[in-house]
Amino acid sequence: MSSNNLFRYGGIAAIVSAVLYVLSIGMGFAGITGILGTVVYAISSLLLLVTLVALYVDLRAESAMLALLALILLGALTIWSLFLDPTNITPIFGPFTVVYGIGFVIFGWLQRSSSRYPKGLGVLAIVTGVVAVIAGIALMAGASADVFGLLNLILTVPFIIWSVWLGMHFLKGKASG
Repeated sequence: MSSNNLFRYGGIAAIVSAVLYVLSIGMGFAGITGILGTVVYAISSLLLLVTLVALYVDLRAESAMLALLALILLGALTIWSLFLDPTNITPIFGPFTVVYGIGFVIFGWLQRSSSRYPKGLGVLAIVTGVVAVIAGIALMAGASADVFGLLNLILTVPFIIWSVWLGMHFLKGKASG
């Protein structure tokens, strides 16, 4: 597969993933639970993995080791999230959310450092990561599941904007491929 195709697929995946993620949250608020919400969330997560691979391929020119670390952290924890019940917040969510946030901060820092990305795109990833780290630390420090959930909802805003913007960036052919 050519890198242009990878970035095109990564761009489409980023946008569709963001839409499905918002839909899955909306379904939860609407009380639509069960297999349908799980499937929508799972598809969103799998599409995010495609986006993360494309981002890694592009950012490895900035720092191969840091880009790989970010991919491993975010990829592994995105896969891990497929096996969890988001309505049952357990103590393991704390450290895993911190690690997930660190992955976003690394990708954000690499995007911010790259001349191929708008600086704001990197800032959004960093903000997403920092809020995730705060949420994880708060949970480990004894915050309630409601506080953890609220922080996760807050990080959804920069995450969705980042996903859509990154998708458009890839689709416009702005990646190095």
